[in-house]
Amino acid sequence: MAEVVLDANVIVAILYEADSQHRRARELVDRLEGAGDSLVLLDFIVFEALSVLCRRASERKTTPPDLEKAVAVMRGWFDAGEVRFLSRESERLGGCRRSCQFRHRI
Repeated sequence: MAEVVLDANVIVAILYEADSQHRRARELVDRLEGAGDSLVLLDFIVFEALSVLCRRASERKTTPPDLEKAVAVMRGWFDAGEVRFLSRESERLGGCRRSCQFRHRI
């Protein structure tokens, strides 16, 4: 069982059914969850995915992404505490706590 960070392209493909990679992204997520892996959503990657969806919505004349639906799903992730914030993850991964101080000045 591993923690797997989802990249923006996977998030976009999952939320945008007309995306050419939608089926593959769904299969990937299903396979990872089926193997017992934990899917990780990082704040800045979710925001990148939202940016891509917004750009596609403004550029695509046929089958643009449903931004209202995508934002509702993303908001649900944040409200449920499913999105990790990079600053907290950096502290955790680096073994650093808020009490860490720089020892060298530039």
